[in-house]
Amino acid sequence: MYIDGYREKCVMITGCDSGFGNELAKRLDRLGLRVIAGCYTEQGIQELHNACSGRFAALRLDITDAASVEEALNNIKRILREGNRVLWGLLNNAGVFGDLGPVEWSSKEDFSKVFEVNVYGSIRMTRAFLPLLKLSRLQREARIHDQHNRTHGFFALEAFGDACRRSLRPFGVSVHMIEPGSCVTGLNFKADAAKLKEASSGTWKRLHDEVIVEYGRDYYDKWCQRFINNYFMMASSNLRSVTSSMENALLSRHPRGRYPVGVDANFFVLPLQKLPEWITDSILMNSFSGPPPPASVKA
Repeated sequence: MYIDGYREKCVMITGCDSGFGNELAKRLDRLGLRVIAGCYTEQGIQELHNACSGRFAALRLDITDAASVEEALNNIKRILREGNRVLWGLLNNAGVFGDLGPVEWSSKEDFSKVFEVNVYGSIRMTRAFLPLLKLSRLQREARIHDQHNRTHGFFALEAFGDACRRSLRPFGVSVHMIEPGSCVTGLNFKADAAKLKEASSGTWKRLHDEVIVEYGRDYYDKWCQRFINNYFMMASSNLRSVTSSMENALLSRHPRGRYPVGVDANFFVLPLQKLPEWITDSILMNSFSGPPPPASVKA
């Protein structure tokens, strides 16, 4: 059951150029909410304006840029002031997938790029918009948490969300984690598979020669194919299941603290968390890796 008067609420969503944010922005607009969408590109802004109602607003937003966040904040303050509204919810949805491969294949810059968007970007948005959220009690702040992106980044984001939930409770601001499993956010299966292949290929090509020799091309080819096959075996193309959880976190009278979404999130990831590490490691090594040993190990 949703809160009374939800059609009058104003929400801010980041990462609306495509995927979950794009679908949720359109959905909430159809429900009658005042949606403010943050987009990285002008193309994303135009597409949403063409698809949504006259009360919809979209603006350029780069969550890695403090000046861009500040400009968006000032624009939203103006929108709220003109409509005599308060900000009901902030959905930190913007994120990047990151490169694929064993930890050794990623450079410090690879880690930093993912953290800058997925962790520091969400922290930057939350800190900037908290004063607006606190103006109206019992707000809903939802953030996206994806288990299949850079795991270390999202563990940090989850810890930040937990800290926010406890420290903001006295102000009537609630925090909710959306935890989707594997999702195909494009309509073309082959296109998404090609993107994953391209991500892993870029990582492989940047490696030093000695690392390439140590692992061997056979290891890379089979690791990549095994990962892609397993990803799409569990991946869902139903974005609605994820956006429904986001919608519930924002509008439900009694929202949950966490929303695991998808078959793999509920029946694979969650059960694995209950098992001893050696069992979890064995299952993951056999299910999601499974390539031959690196060339140097076989030798």
